[in-house]
Parts: sequence; C-alpha cells; structure tokens
Amino acid sequence: MAMIPGVLRNRLFPLREAVRPASGGRAMPGRSHRDPVPRDLGPRLLHYLRKIPAGLPLLMALACIAVVVAVFVQFVQSSGYFLAQDYEVIGADRVASADVIELITRGEPLHLFQMNVPAAQARLASHPAIHHAEIRRAWPNRLDVMIEERQPQALLLSDGENLLVDGEGVILGRATPDDLLRSNLPLLTGPLGKRYEPGGELEPPFRRAAFSYIGALDSGLFPALLAELHWEPGTGVTLYTEAGTQLLCGHLEPGEALAKAEALSRARNGLDGVGAADLRIADHLPWSPQAVLVTSR
Repeated sequence: MAMIPGVLRNRLFPLREAVRPASGGRAMPGRSHRDPVPRDLGPRLLHYLRKIPAGLPLLMALACIAVVVAVFVQFVQSSGYFLAQDYEVIGADRVASADVIELITRGEPLHLFQMNVPAAQARLASHPAIHHAEIRRAWPNRLDVMIEERQPQALLLSDGENLLVDGEGVILGRATPDDLLRSNLPLLTGPLGKRYEPGGELEPPFRRAAFSYIGALDSGLFPALLAELHWEPGTGVTLYTEAGTQLLCGHLEPGEALAKAEALSRARNGLDGVGAADLRIADHLPWSPQAVLVTSR
C-alpha cells in the first residue's frame, strides 16, 4: 500500500482514513473517536444507561406499580376476608334489625370493598319507618348502621286498621296492640271509602289540616277530650269528643274554631249535652241554647 500514490490511496480508502484514531488504537466502525465505548463492564453499563431517554425509567416504574395494584385489587375482591360477617344496628326500635340487614344485603353475601354505600343507604331510607340512615364500613368485615326512625304523631283508622302516621303525613305501618295500649296519640280518619297503606302518605290538605289542629289541641285550647279528627275534601275538619259531640270546623283556622267551641262549652256548661255544633256559622258569640246550628242529645 505504501507504493500507491497518496491521491489514489485517498480515493480508494476514504472510510478507513476517516475512522482511524490519531493514537493508532483500534477504532469502532461508524463511531466517532470522540465517544468511544469503554471496555470495562461497569463503565460500559454506565455508558449505555446514559443513552436511555430520561422519561423511560419513570414509565417503567409506573407500569410496575400498576401491575402490583391490579394484583392487589384482584386478591382483595376475591378474598372472603372482607365479606361482612357482623352488623351493628343503632337506633332501630320499631324497625327490626333483620329487616335493616335484609335491605342492605338483599339476601346475598356482601363484600365491603364492592358494596355501594349510597345505594344501600337509599334502600334503607325507602323504608316507611326510617327517616335517615348512615352506613359505615368497619374493616375488615363489619358494618355499623345508624338509623333515625320516623316518630309517630297520630293514629290513622283505615278500613278497620290502625296505622301509625308521622308529622310529615308518612304512614309508618300498622300499630301493634302495645302501641294502642300505651299510645295517647290522636285518631285520624280520612275521606269515606279511602284506604291507606303503610308506605303511603296523607293528602297534603289532610296532613296540613290535621296537624294544625293537633298542634292547637296540644296547646290546651280544646275544652274537651278529643276522640277523633275526621277530614273530607269538601267538608274540611270535623272533631268528635269522647262525650260524642260532633263539631264541624270546616276550613276554619284552628284558633277560631276552637275559640268558638270553648265559648259554646261555657254557654252550655260543658259539651256533654251537645250532639252537634256547626262552628262555621258567621254569627259571633255568645252562643245560645236555641242556636239553629247547635243540636242537643
């Protein structure tokens, strides 16, 4: 090769001349002598690690975390360790604890990780006697259930059955014999022929009229013991005393109607001898025994 002229040699071997290191050492084809690959294992690994994109280790770490989480979730969901085994029902008096649990589980095994707490609370609140419910998961396998029951404010007689009614007009359920023995709740009757069922509600006009009168009666404005409050859409409110007196109050406000009843009681020395009185008359007091709209028994 020494005998080949320099110009011709440069034309025949341009690549070899371009990659030959100045020190005469061995060169890697296609690699600049300014970025040699170290021969030792440690420096060689560091050399290649520097070539990895900066975001790749983070992506690999996230992928590993995702795999670990997926495996953990699969294990948790398939493990019976988190199946509900114990229930603590607080605040249930009229509602049986078994009914509360049945509404939550719907008769199927309940996994604490998989349960839909808002949906279970909504099912509990759909019970006529439950006003509000809250469910808390007590890991690993217990549920704490807090119940706020509706409180009965009146008895409703419907088709021969006594039903409990709360102040919002919601019919809670059938009254038990103990309810009837211990209760001093006022008795309500609705439109003739109307049947009410547990879970239903009183008509808003009925509810407003009945409980406005009940509130006034609780204030001691009534001169006799109340036996029944009856409501009809057209007639309005009619009160029946324990002595058998019928007082037609209609759509009068309780204060006005009960004031007339009290004045009538004073004029007749009590209501025991009055069979019926229409308090809707426009005439003002005093009452007289000869009033046309007052009948004696």
